[in-house]
Amino acid sequence: MMRVSEAIPTGRLADWLRPDAFTPRGRYEERDLMGAPGRFADWMEISCLFQTDETLSGVEVLDHLRDAGVLIDDRSGETGEMIMASVFSELSRRRREFPDGAPFSFPFSIEPMILRRTISIWNDAPFYAFLLLVSAGQMAPTLLTKATSYHEVGHLFEQVVGAACFGLFRATAVVLDTTGSQKNHKLWRRVRPAIQPFQRDVRPKLKLAPTRLKDGGLDVIAKLEVGDLRPGLLHLLVQCAAGQDWRKKLGQPPLATWREYVDWRGPISRVVAVPTLFGDDRTLEDASMGAEWAIFIDRTRLLWGLSRSPGVDAFLNDRLRRWCTTRLALLRDYGIEIAA
Repeated sequence: MMRVSEAIPTGRLADWLRPDAFTPRGRYEERDLMGAPGRFADWMEISCLFQTDETLSGVEVLDHLRDAGVLIDDRSGETGEMIMASVFSELSRRRREFPDGAPFSFPFSIEPMILRRTISIWNDAPFYAFLLLVSAGQMAPTLLTKATSYHEVGHLFEQVVGAACFGLFRATAVVLDTTGSQKNHKLWRRVRPAIQPFQRDVRPKLKLAPTRLKDGGLDVIAKLEVGDLRPGLLHLLVQCAAGQDWRKKLGQPPLATWREYVDWRGPISRVVAVPTLFGDDRTLEDASMGAEWAIFIDRTRLLWGLSRSPGVDAFLNDRLRRWCTTRLALLRDYGIEIAA
C-alpha cells in the first residue's frame, strides 16, 4: 500500500487519529471544518487512487499505522476499529453524494472495510485527482509548494471553479485574468473585459482602486441563467479558497465594495469555492453563516458542476494531468510506489 505516513508529518496523522477527534464536534473538528474522518478519508482515497493495487483494506491501513507507531490502540483494538468505522462511514457518504458517470464521479466503490478503485488509473479522473491532492495539501503544504507555487495551484483551481460554475448555474462564468504583466496590475483592466459577457459596466470608482487590492477578493464571476440579460439578474461573485488559510477569506469578496465598482443592475451574492469536503451538514451551515450566508461550493458540488459543464476543455484536462504528475513525482521521492 502507499505509505501514507511518509507523505505527511507523523504528528499530523497522530492528531487526526486521537479518539476524541472522531467524536461528533470533536476538538480537532473545531480547528478544521473538514473533520478528522474527512481528512483521513482523503488520505485513504489518495492511497487507493494512486497506488498500483486497486483495493485498500481498512485492516491493512490499521496494521500499517500501528507498525509505524502512529496509532496506539488499547489492548482490545477498539480504538482502531472505531476510527476505521468512522472513516468508512464518511467514504460511504461520499459515494452517495457524488455524481454518477465518469470522469467526474466518485472513483471508488465501498465494500465491507475495503476501498476499491473503479477506474483503471488515476488520470482517468484528473479533476478528482487534482481536487484531492489540493485538499490534502492544506494539511501538508509541501505537496503544493515543492516544484510549484501556491500561485500556480490557485490559478488552476480558479479554472476548475470557473468550469464548474458554468455547469452549476447554466450560464456564463468568467475567470479574472491573473496579475503578472504590467498592464494587468490595475484591477479595472482585468474586471472590465470579465464583465463584458454580462453586458454590465464598471463604475468610475473602480479605476481608483489601489494596486495593493490585487483581485479585490474576486476570482470568478457567474450569473444565474434565466434566459435574458435584462436588469434584476443574480450575479455571483466567487472567491476561490484552495489554501490552508481559506477561512480567512470568508468575507471575500466584499459585496458593498463591488457594488461601488460595477453596475450590476441587480442582486449580487458571495460564493466561496473550496477543494475540501465538509465534515457534516452542521459545519457546512456554520461556514456559510460565518461568510454572511455565502453559497459554498465544495468538492462534491464542484464535481456536480463539472459533470454538467460544456466548458470543460481538453487543455484544462491536460494541465491538471501535468500538475498531478509533478505531485506524484514528489510522492515517489518519499519512496511511495505510484501507478504508472
